[in-house]
Amino acid sequence: MKILSFFPLTSPMAMFARIAMSTVPFWEIALSIGLLGAGVVVIGILAAKIYRVGVLLYGTRPKIGELLKALKRA
Repeated sequence: MKILSFFPLTSPMAMFARIAMSTVPFWEIALSIGLLGAGVVVIGILAAKIYRVGVLLYGTRPKIGELLKALKRA
């Protein structure tokens, strides 16, 4: 449960459960929130790059290789 409270996909529910069941140090709560915020930003940037490739290749299906090239380029 402690590891899941730092992993961005599960941190909101896991940290909430840990706080409800026991005493959690403030630094762990702050670290969990910080990692969640950083994860949101990183996923948002990657999604924007993939979306841009999808818009530029309108009409043709983008291949995995093209998406990876676009992510490395930008």
